[in-house]
Amino acid sequence: MSLRRSESPQHSDPPLHQEEPQCVDSLGDSTNAAIDFVSRDGRIHGFPYSQLVNYLFDANPEIQGGREAPPERLTLQFSSHDVILTGWRLNELRPLLRSAKIATISALDPRYVTLAPRKLFIAEIVVTPIKGTP
Repeated sequence: MSLRRSESPQHSDPPLHQEEPQCVDSLGDSTNAAIDFVSRDGRIHGFPYSQLVNYLFDANPEIQGGREAPPERLTLQFSSHDVILTGWRLNELRPLLRSAKIATISALDPRYVTLAPRKLFIAEIVVTPIKGTP
């Protein structure tokens, strides 16, 4: 009696090469009417580009006092909400924002930042309504 092995394995082995995490989905043209923000808990907030009032790129104030936190912060002010991104190499978002080429921005677990050490990485997205808006 011979034992036959199945042609397809019952379980799959993990890939040897993991794909680098992607925080930004951008298109080659500027046809995006809105930008989606996907937080680590899976919530998606969408805002029209036409409602983007301004943005500010600066150092993350949470790194003061020795806290281990992402070093950069990008604050996007929409007419009804503020969106705060923290992470690494966030300055790379500015040209994409100016040309409305970003479709989606997603936050990833900060422990994966070393998988793409020279790429833009967003660790956290905080969306806060401006007082007096729903």
